[in-house]
Amino acid sequence: MNTIVSASILGADICHLGEALDKLRTWQIDMVHFDVMDGVFVPNISFGIPMLSAVRRHTKLFLDVHLMITDPLRYVSAFAKAGADRITFHLESSSDPRATLEAIRQTGRQAGIAIKPGT
Repeated sequence: MNTIVSASILGADICHLGEALDKLRTWQIDMVHFDVMDGVFVPNISFGIPMLSAVRRHTKLFLDVHLMITDPLRYVSAFAKAGADRITFHLESSSDPRATLEAIRQTGRQAGIAIKPGT
């Protein structure tokens, strides 16, 4: 069984994000996990499309984007264009799951569905 190591940038020091991304490559990290929170679907607010675009310009590592947002379907294309390699959204979001999966597939990105523990 292969082990895949994914590092979340949620806890990174944003002032030194480029340096942190460079270290991930030397540490043989397989992918960067990018949590997107809108302050509505979940109470926290995190990164958005401009940050993802900046990260993509800095690294060739696989970018695993986890959308914890109310209406992921609305943003699929923008996150794909910004550099996501995989886009995961929550089943509990307001977007139609089939339509959201299809939209992700149409961008050529990998698709994933996350499910809250209560579900």
